[in-house]
Amino acid sequence: MQKLAERLNRSQRLGRLISFFAGRLANYRGAPIVLGILLVFVSLGIQIVAVITALTGLLLAGIIILHIAIIIALLGVLLAEPLGKG
Repeated sequence: MQKLAERLNRSQRLGRLISFFAGRLANYRGAPIVLGILLVFVSLGIQIVAVITALTGLLLAGIIILHIAIIIALLGVLLAEPLGKG
């Protein structure tokens, strides 16, 4: 586990990716949170339709969208503080 952490700390690709997102999100700190909330509502709608129509593929899509939404929103919350006050 220690070696994985060291590899991540030294990763130039990960550093460039974080710098890219930090530069883009500095003026729009709330955007990932709002996007995550919107995706949660989209997922809710998809899952309601899936339950009414009994389509398991649609239900799976709704669940996947929900998890992506939660990850985006949590990353937005985590990045909001280090980026400062836009």
